[in-house]
Amino acid sequence: MYGELVSASQALPARLREDDCFPNRPAIIVPLAISLAVVTKSARETILLATNIGGDSDSVASIGGGLAGAMFPQSVDEDWYRAVESVNNHNLIELATRLAAMRQ
Repeated sequence: MYGELVSASQALPARLREDDCFPNRPAIIVPLAISLAVVTKSARETILLATNIGGDSDSVASIGGGLAGAMFPQSVDEDWYRAVESVNNHNLIELATRLAAMRQ
């Protein structure tokens, strides 16, 4: 799936609606989310693409957006982050710092 998406990067929205990439089966959702994160190198772009393709787009957007945000933190939309943080009150920066410390 990754190779197909890289080669079709200019036409990603249309390509994602085709049967072998459309997120209507569990076996497609995670590979698609990972592939979008790696291909776009952007949390914002991954989320926007995923939410506009249909199917189980919320799962693809949350998995792919989370992965892309972890790999490319500069691509996280600050306004979106503040909105999520204010609604959920999780203090994600502190949580991430504590998780990273556990890894050492």
